[in-house]
Amino acid sequence: MTENFEHKGLWFLPTDTATKVAGTIKFEIKKGLTLDLIGSFPRKGKTMELIWGILENGEFVTLYNNFEIYRSLNLLGLKIAKYKSNFLLIGAHFTSKRDISFNKISVHYSHLDEWLNIDSGFKKIETNTKDYKISIEYELPQPIDVQLNTETKLTVNLVATSPSTNTVQKDVVIRQKAFIDFKYKRKATFDKVLEDTFHFQNFLTLSLQRPAFHKEVFGQMTIKGTNGLHKIQIFFQVNHLPEIEKELHPIDILIHYKRIAPKFATVIKSWYDKKSSLETAADPFFSTYYNPYLYTTDKFLNLARSIEAFHRDTVGIIDPSTRKEYYFKKRAIEVYDMFSRQFNSTLKIANKTKFIDTIKNYRNDYTHSNPILKSKDKRYLELHYLSEKIQIIMTCALLHEHNLTKKEIKESIDNTRLYTHLRHKLR
Repeated sequence: MTENFEHKGLWFLPTDTATKVAGTIKFEIKKGLTLDLIGSFPRKGKTMELIWGILENGEFVTLYNNFEIYRSLNLLGLKIAKYKSNFLLIGAHFTSKRDISFNKISVHYSHLDEWLNIDSGFKKIETNTKDYKISIEYELPQPIDVQLNTETKLTVNLVATSPSTNTVQKDVVIRQKAFIDFKYKRKATFDKVLEDTFHFQNFLTLSLQRPAFHKEVFGQMTIKGTNGLHKIQIFFQVNHLPEIEKELHPIDILIHYKRIAPKFATVIKSWYDKKSSLETAADPFFSTYYNPYLYTTDKFLNLARSIEAFHRDTVGIIDPSTRKEYYFKKRAIEVYDMFSRQFNSTLKIANKTKFIDTIKNYRNDYTHSNPILKSKDKRYLELHYLSEKIQIIMTCALLHEHNLTKKEIKESIDNTRLYTHLRHKLR
């Protein structure tokens, strides 16, 4: 999903396979999927669940979750129609949404290879200048399995491209790539597999401290009357995928795989076990990574909501010391106190009360549009750095909630250069 493409083909509805319309499916990284038809389908409302196609190379495809965005009829009677599609599935015709279900889904994410940094497959790379020899020995690393629950297994699976043979041989390349596989005991619905893959994307985003995205997605499913698993390639729009993906150094990653390798199964199992219970805290938190055009005020408010929701979901509603419902400032102070030793050597917050009061005042002002403060300079730069600090506090909270010790979190923060600008107060 990192390259634009277009394919010509014939398109038709599952309810009328005899009537085929010529057209082109286009995939653009920034705009998603668009189907341009020389003709049109009968109008039965603006939305259309499934559209079938046969591409010029003979492949069967299904467009899922479609809606019409344009239709015209010129003076010569030529009809033209345009549809937006949320998903393109290459490899089969699906008869209904319920029919789109998979035994296995495999995803290659942005920066997954750097996060794993598994180089054990390269057994030997030796140069013998005396004998004019270069020896390379490579062996695929073993997969890493985690049983998430009785129905689902997650596997870190590494694949490698074989060296190619060309007419003019100038180089030999072995390129290793990692996929995250989800294997299901029974076929899982499309909604379920997407939910699982996006939840791992959030884990990777938390570890990297920058947005991760789906780059390649393959589903596998059993088809009645055939042997083995049938492969389906899946395309959908990835919002704000960077045009150039810069390779990350381990020091630019907060929690890389090697730091948690001995307890990876425990951490990732907890990540899925607690998905529902921490959703109200996680959703506003991760929105600040995936939407680069979010207003500074909205990013701050989302993080304020996140810290409040995290405390409510992990501590409770009633303050045992007062037997009354917690108020925002008390919640923020308690979360701060839980993790201050992990982040304060980096953030250097001298006055806790002043820091929390600043969060509270900004939060109340932007939530309630306080007319007293409305005319004042909102100090957007201050709000930006305040948001960055809350983001780090919430990162500590979420990591600790999923079985990373406070010592591991502190070491990770101290040993990364992600927060150099905050540590040295650079502007």
